[in-house]
Amino acid sequence: MRITELRLRNFGVFADLTLTDLPPFAVFIGPNGTGKSTLIDLFAFIQDALRENVRAAIDRRGGFDEVRTRDRTGHIEIEMVVSTDRRRAEEPAAFTYGLKLGLDSGIPVIKQEFLRIQSSTVQPNLFDFAPSHPEEETASDGEGNSLDFELEVRDHEWKRGRLLLGSPMALARTFRRTRAQHDFMYYQAASDLYEFLSNVHLSDIQVSKARQAAAAGRDEHVSIHGDNLPLVSKYLHDEHPEEFAQAVNALGKRIPEITDVSVEYTIDRRVALQFSNAGVSAPFSAASVSDGTLKMWAYLLMLHDPKPHPLMCIEEPENQLYHSLLGLLAEELWGYAERSGGQVIVTTHSTDLLDAVRPNEVFWLVKENGVARVRRASEEADLVEEYEYGNKLGWMWKSRAFDGAYPD
Repeated sequence: MRITELRLRNFGVFADLTLTDLPPFAVFIGPNGTGKSTLIDLFAFIQDALRENVRAAIDRRGGFDEVRTRDRTGHIEIEMVVSTDRRRAEEPAAFTYGLKLGLDSGIPVIKQEFLRIQSSTVQPNLFDFAPSHPEEETASDGEGNSLDFELEVRDHEWKRGRLLLGSPMALARTFRRTRAQHDFMYYQAASDLYEFLSNVHLSDIQVSKARQAAAAGRDEHVSIHGDNLPLVSKYLHDEHPEEFAQAVNALGKRIPEITDVSVEYTIDRRVALQFSNAGVSAPFSAASVSDGTLKMWAYLLMLHDPKPHPLMCIEEPENQLYHSLLGLLAEELWGYAERSGGQVIVTTHSTDLLDAVRPNEVFWLVKENGVARVRRASEEADLVEEYEYGNKLGWMWKSRAFDGAYPD
């Protein structure tokens, strides 16, 4: 599954953003303050809302007026088209998820939440969750809150019903099941969407945290800052030795002096990383390894995850990495998206990383009058011509060919 279209209204610096035909590997560039971090935070915001509710997600970011585009009075709107891994002809080819947030007596609430299905056997129709007004309610879950839905299936009448939820601030995370096949498709798509959004992986590796030994335990996925790197290394080594060996082999190709990676228990029963170096008999701890080696190991663990994430969002992977490794990392990220059938979104200030990608994979952000807009390299004839002539995108960026997006 991957996102092919994304629309934002009044979310941070994005007063009106539309991205179409998003590729499996997408790179976003632009000066500081143009919205690169906001784009990544969009998915963190949705996950916070799923885990708790939209009020908690908004409060965590300073309140509704801090999340909404400054000097705007409309709703915050998020809409995305997600293509699916269709295994049978009757399964949805894609679905569109939409969320509209507003204020009710100063409290952030859901104004609308919907899911549209696109399938070869079912017309593109609407599965709409719209908060009902208290005076119109005919049913209650004990707290006086519910979400209405409507759906239409080819050759069937409109169906109307009501999903009872705990709060108008809670996303529709639970769905009733029906035996009717046409109804089930909608509920299954809603369940798949929830799994997709819940499993988006956000990465902002901080080497200082990745160096530290971790309390004994079991973690399957690298955390956002990499502080559980020893636990994930141990998990992969013990339970998925083939993937672990692939990651070690890939690290050796990128940093040839590294011959092996292992874990050990410290005297206080914490788990610590160790690295073996060519020509040195004893392994050495993560405290002695370079920043770039440790960060590359974190990325390789993520990219050889036996349970890959459908979407991986990485902020500025170039930090602490030697410039010659960035092109190789771009190849690894592209390969991950290709193998997993998922998607990778990267924000960067690195011309070296940009040198390794293609015009259809590059978007740049420009801020005008306090709001950001997006441009795509593949839609700029001069850039495409230069690229086809043999010039690399990073060089063009450094040469100020990307209008308004010069590297810092």
